[in-house]
Order: sequence, then structure tokens, then C-alpha cells
Amino acid sequence: MNPYLSILLFLVASLYAASGIAGITRGWVLPGNRGRVHHPRRYGWGQLVCAAALGALLVFREFPVDNQIRYDGSLAASVLLLAGLLVMASCTRRGNRAQAERPSEVTEARTP
Repeated sequence: MNPYLSILLFLVASLYAASGIAGITRGWVLPGNRGRVHHPRRYGWGQLVCAAALGALLVFREFPVDNQIRYDGSLAASVLLLAGLLVMASCTRRGNRAQAERPSEVTEARTP
């Protein structure tokens, strides 16, 4: 793996972990997600799990010599990343679909 890509992945995982810790301890969410997230602490746990998965991907791509360990570790990290994303998705509202359905219901009610 390219060392520059490893450094970038480490920085992204660190920032994601910091955001997850802030979500768990203070209920803080990034400004772009504040309107959609309705369980900030659980969302923070999801971010922390995703950061751990990114860190595990980094470790299993860089350090093991055996290909079977690399494969199994990457697969486990990918499953962990998916679990974190599912936790984060369960904490968000479905704003766009609900807002798109309301105007059509209002216009249907007004037509004779």
C-alpha cells in the first residue's frame, strides 16, 4: 500500500474517532449532520466503530506477512465498517423522502 494513502487513512480514522468520542461524551454531531441525526450518542458509537474498522484495515493491509491473516483481517474490518455504517444509518431521519411526499398529499387533498 502506498505510504501516502496509509497516512491519509490514518488521519481520516483519527478524525472520525475524535468525532465519535465527541458524540458519545457530549452529544455533539458535525454541523452538516445535525438536522438529520436524532440519536447523537448512538451515532457517535457508530462513528467510533467505523474509525476502529478503518484502523484495522490499515493494520491488516500494512503489517501482516501471511496472506491468510491479511485476508481474514480485512474481511473482519470490512464487516465492522458495515456494522458501524448501519448503526449510523439507524440514527438518522429520512428527511428527503418524507418532505417529498407531503406536498403531493396536500395537493391531492385540495383537488375536487
